[in-house]
Amino acid sequence: MKLEQQVCSLDLAKRLKELGVEQNGFCQYKKFSDRPDGSEHLVLDDGCRMGKDENCISAFTVAELWELCSWDKIVFSNIDKDWKVQYQANGHTENDVRCFDSRNGSDAMAKMLIYLLENNLTPASQDKE
Repeated sequence: MKLEQQVCSLDLAKRLKELGVEQNGFCQYKKFSDRPDGSEHLVLDDGCRMGKDENCISAFTVAELWELCSWDKIVFSNIDKDWKVQYQANGHTENDVRCFDSRNGSDAMAKMLIYLLENNLTPASQDKE
């Protein structure tokens, strides 16, 4: 499996960074100025892992995202090459379930984490209430 299939997309990675997720992923998207088009691409770079380079955006793996949002209200599954993540909100009705899916597990998990952060549904935010 290619590395690009094991990490969340650049757009999702950018949104996670905007939402304040700590940039400590093993893989990074980094914009290199030596390319004529200035395109961004995935690199493995330990210098970025320290969060010192503003041009680096963590490209989280599914394992890293699972660690960021792993608690009892989440169900993660792989069905027919599609990945699905379900978040069980307050009750047990169909309206309380939020589903996020994608062709790779990292994108599905990233979509869910973005939803949880945007709606203050992370365990840390709920502990404050």
